[in-house]
Amino acid sequence: MSTTISKRLVALGAGAALAASLVAVALAPQQPAEGKSSKARVAKAKLVNADGDRVGRVSFSPVRGGAVLVRAHITDAEPGFHGFHVHETGECDGNAPDGPFTTAGGHLSRGDQVHGEHAGDMSSLLVLADGKARLRFETDLFRMRDLFDKDGSAVMVHEGPDNFANIPDRYVSSTSGEPGPDEETLSTGDAAARFACGVIERPGRR
Repeated sequence: MSTTISKRLVALGAGAALAASLVAVALAPQQPAEGKSSKARVAKAKLVNADGDRVGRVSFSPVRGGAVLVRAHITDAEPGFHGFHVHETGECDGNAPDGPFTTAGGHLSRGDQVHGEHAGDMSSLLVLADGKARLRFETDLFRMRDLFDKDGSAVMVHEGPDNFANIPDRYVSSTSGEPGPDEETLSTGDAAARFACGVIERPGRR
């Protein structure tokens, strides 16, 4: 084979390899633009109990359409279902005069919403026999910006299960004497005392 033909074949081979690599790059799955800075856009909360012991963590991150992806990891809680909400004030005082974490206020809400419709109402946590729980879901009841108004917000784990104010009229309240959910139920879902609380930190903070 002549030197000239050999050089041409080498050049053709190199060109083919370059073309193949460009095609591979073009066909490779591309990471969404929002994913490039996903870590910088994740809001986090460290959950502590009234004694100040760390019992879990929760993260909030934006997803397409303005919804929020919530991830929770509980490391030490009583087995069973627990109410799980975003509360309206970013202050978690385990020694508050009115009870642990009452400084976080009520559930994040808009206008005259009642429980079961509150912006901060979230899926319940199911803690396993080993005291641990994991939960992952999306919600469009609030957006990331709703978590960071002037006084911030907190995420709360309650001691008991949440009934989401789903009380049929065949049940009569011992407090009001009226059928269906009473004022307390419409406010809290009867999820009992506040077990753990975490101030939701803006994305980028540690």
